[in-house]
Amino acid sequence: MDEGKTALIVGGVGLLGVFVSTGGAWLASRYGAHKAVEAAKVQLDAAKIMVAEQRSADWAHWTRDRQSQTLMDTVDQVTAIDSTLRTARVKLTLGEPPSDAVHEQFMNAHAALSRNVFRLGIWGPDQARVNGQNIAALAQNIYNAWAQWEHAVNSGTPADEFIEAFQAARQELNAQWGQLIVVAKQSLRAPEEGDSQGAAL
Repeated sequence: MDEGKTALIVGGVGLLGVFVSTGGAWLASRYGAHKAVEAAKVQLDAAKIMVAEQRSADWAHWTRDRQSQTLMDTVDQVTAIDSTLRTARVKLTLGEPPSDAVHEQFMNAHAALSRNVFRLGIWGPDQARVNGQNIAALAQNIYNAWAQWEHAVNSGTPADEFIEAFQAARQELNAQWGQLIVVAKQSLRAPEEGDSQGAAL
């Protein structure tokens, strides 16, 4: 074999080696790029899941705060209503009409309770809404009996019927008030979803 053919064969083999190594490098870089894209996609998917979970947790926390505040406002308004009813009963039992300020306090507390009952319909719990509605209705009945009792005191006419109506509605209100307190305690003391998991982490 002459030197020219040998050189040509050696050159061809060398060129083939360059092609093979270049092709191998290209395949390796393409494989590496593909894996990098896959890894980035996995990380992006994980990030999307984390953002969605955080949004869900933030929303749950926000709605729980709204529910807790509404429950506390409801308890405050029922307490205010109870206070005005006690004052009215004491005054009327002594034969004295309650002042205009006591009437106004009742009206303001009753209006606020009605607003809070509406909010409970949005934020829950539903049982607290039901108790709140019952309390608002009973409080109005008591106020009606109060007004009739007060009229009887002012006119000097018998008030036994109105006193009985006042006391009966008060007992019903107290039962609903007790149920509302139980529901509020259960709701306000319930741990937020995921608290036990968070503690375990």
